[in-house]
Amino acid sequence: MARQTRKDVFAAYGIKYDGKHIYCEPLQKWIPLLLVNGNKKIGKGVYHFSITAGNAPVSSEVVRKAIGAVVDSWNDPDQLRFMCGGTCSCNCPGCYAQAGHYVKSNVRASLAWRTFLVRAFLDWSERAIDAQIAALNIKMVRIHAAGDFFSNEYVMMWARIAERHPDTIFWTYTKTAFLAVKYFDSLPNCNVVKSLVNGGFNFGRAGYLIRLYHELVKAGKSVWICRCGIDKNQHCNTCHHCFSSEYVLFLEHGTDYRPEQDPDYPEFVALVNSQVEDQAA
Repeated sequence: MARQTRKDVFAAYGIKYDGKHIYCEPLQKWIPLLLVNGNKKIGKGVYHFSITAGNAPVSSEVVRKAIGAVVDSWNDPDQLRFMCGGTCSCNCPGCYAQAGHYVKSNVRASLAWRTFLVRAFLDWSERAIDAQIAALNIKMVRIHAAGDFFSNEYVMMWARIAERHPDTIFWTYTKTAFLAVKYFDSLPNCNVVKSLVNGGFNFGRAGYLIRLYHELVKAGKSVWICRCGIDKNQHCNTCHHCFSSEYVLFLEHGTDYRPEQDPDYPEFVALVNSQVEDQAA
């Protein structure tokens, strides 16, 4: 029996694959794979899927760059600015996914066409993601390095994918309360980290995180402060806490905040390091 190639696996899901790109019928062109393999923060081996952050529409220029010929065939071109636009319930102050690298034209376009596909062509997107996980034997998926759940139907797409790939772990962060999120979170290979915490967010400056951490511990919650705020060599591929903790806290990044100049930073570093000591005890 002939060995099944990656191209064969993609074909089994109805997706054309040329060894690097997939053909997207909705966009009428070859595009990169939907899941991206790592980055400088996440690390290789952790695949992530991102869509447009915030809650605002994108510009017409971003739409044109993102989905090209589809613009002219769409009944309401102005609607596309929202179809490609923000998926979050709010615009969080200090959101890293709306600053720095994320405001580059090519990144905005990349997020926009992924957003358009999961909003307008959910079935095709599901098959493309399914095929990639199966063909590349992906074991770790971080949903939404940028963006958030925007509907029950979209959440259930991820739940179905997770159920079909029980040996792959999936985790995400959300500020939403869609009913399907509870179902996704209940799956043995999935975890949802709450982004709304005690009336605030799960990210911020050193002093805020110190206070929030102690409040959550006192309340008996499972909480972890991500080490990436103090250790540039820390990546998701060598850590499991976003998959196992109810709350994960992040030091503000991607903004003009300089933590090393914050008087609370030394105490913050000591607290983060104490987590490792507590684990080893």
